[in-house]
Amino acid sequence: MVQKTSGKRFRTHVTNAGAERDFYTYVGDDGELHGHAEQMLSKIEDQASSVIKNALGVFQVFPPQSEDRVLLATLIAFQMTRGRKTRRALELQADLMARLRLWNATPEQLLNSLADGGVEVDSGSLDATREFIENLDSFEFSVDPNVHIGSMGQNALGALPFLMRMRWYLFDYGQPSLLTCDEPVALYMHNPLPTDSLGLATADELWYPLSPRHLLVLTRHDVGAEGVLPGDPATLATVNYRLVQNAYEHIFMHPDHDVLPTEMPDDMPLFEVAGGPNAEMLTRYNRPPTNRKTERRRKRR
Repeated sequence: MVQKTSGKRFRTHVTNAGAERDFYTYVGDDGELHGHAEQMLSKIEDQASSVIKNALGVFQVFPPQSEDRVLLATLIAFQMTRGRKTRRALELQADLMARLRLWNATPEQLLNSLADGGVEVDSGSLDATREFIENLDSFEFSVDPNVHIGSMGQNALGALPFLMRMRWYLFDYGQPSLLTCDEPVALYMHNPLPTDSLGLATADELWYPLSPRHLLVLTRHDVGAEGVLPGDPATLATVNYRLVQNAYEHIFMHPDHDVLPTEMPDDMPLFEVAGGPNAEMLTRYNRPPTNRKTERRRKRR
């Protein structure tokens, strides 16, 4: 395991790599903490694992057909929506929306809004609100983890039609040559323009390492019959570079196979905001996050 920001390396068991307790704990309608989301994700992983084993086995059953393709596509879709990078992006977006509202509001408007919502305000509220607005940069606004957990399924289902329409290929590099990371599904554009936005609908290819030597590639382009193809060693550097770039905090590789790029890629912002009247204030969102911690609810032990 390699920490992306510091480069620190240490060995860990595969089952512990990227594991986080209570990350998917949510508050149910009964007001209690629940772990059903974790159970759902475990079931999705279990169902897709047999498809992956068949694809990588002696007989290499690939491309997967009908239901098996849906199972693997479902795993990929949830991998794209379940991680800490997605949650942190949602938190920063919530922070952005709160600031946009507060930047252009007067203390009186905010107090009226609170009063309309049933919040009792007193004579000291106006001064406190003025002080709060003047020191806005000292605060960060966030959202409850329920927002992320509740959106995972909806966003994954929205991604499924794109994944099912793409062409599927499995590239075998013949030897352990690939790394992976805590955000293992990477999108790739062949010749992006500076104004292009990289997303599932615009990407030329989707990359998902299934083993240290096997790369699953989904593409919008018809480049021949789906199946297992030999991986071109000349593409390895590009693939591993993009996967490292896509990582949020951790990169994973076998300790005997150091395939990290010689020069680590620059970290990317989680999302970018176009100018407008508050362009200077919005620059905080157009750079990599300085704080990578995310909100979560802890179960009592």
